[in-house]
Amino acid sequence: IARARNVPIIAFSTDRTVAGDGVFLLSFLPEQEVSRVISYAASQGKNKFVALVPSTPYGQRVEEAFRNSVMQMGREVLSVQTYEPNAQALEPAVKAVAKLGFDTIFLPEGGVMLRSLGPILTVNGVDARKVKFLGTGLWDDPATAREVSLAGGWYALPPQEQRANFITRYQQLYSSKPPKIASLAYDAIALSATLSSGRPGQRYTRSTIADPNGFAGIDGIFRFRSDGMTERGLAVYEITQAGQPSVVSPAANTFQSPGF
Repeated sequence: IARARNVPIIAFSTDRTVAGDGVFLLSFLPEQEVSRVISYAASQGKNKFVALVPSTPYGQRVEEAFRNSVMQMGREVLSVQTYEPNAQALEPAVKAVAKLGFDTIFLPEGGVMLRSLGPILTVNGVDARKVKFLGTGLWDDPATAREVSLAGGWYALPPQEQRANFITRYQQLYSSKPPKIASLAYDAIALSATLSSGRPGQRYTRSTIADPNGFAGIDGIFRFRSDGMTERGLAVYEITQAGQPSVVSPAANTFQSPGF
């Protein structure tokens, strides 16, 4: 109905198949998190990668992104080991890759499963002091940050400074902590308000929404690509021995190329 009237839609979804032709997805895409952390690892001299990936739809998406990102960086994927999403499947998966001579291992897991993986890797000789652990936004969890076996690991997220202020204001207003996706709704309304200053008939067009300069939101800068997907400026965080994530590679604050 909207397309027939040339009305663009900003939707909240990670289903890439609905994007494009006037539909723009304002979402957090795991593929971008994977690309960011892999490219940072490559920039730090990491060359030989393996991955332990759950046999889930999420796992399939991040495995594809992992393989593509490592290839684009000109590095080597030694092995990708998949496992059923249960604790009993973790140790066989770890044993299958433990002796392969890699310098980086990708662990797109979260919660209890991730915190179980860390000690199993250590017991099987995969030492986080010698091998770099990489994760996704699923690592954004205070309990994960306190898992000593994961200390030194890297993962990519939107910058958290603005989000911290947003959480404080939200809690003051509603006396509860906002869900993670609340910032998407906030940014969508802020974007519509920003575009409302344009001339009638020229405010909410595909070209204005897909402005290549992008927009600044609660979760850092973002812009919509021509295919309807969102591109974000992500930071890389490291889990520290103190249990507090630390920024090791700040998020970009502009989509302009250096020298512009």
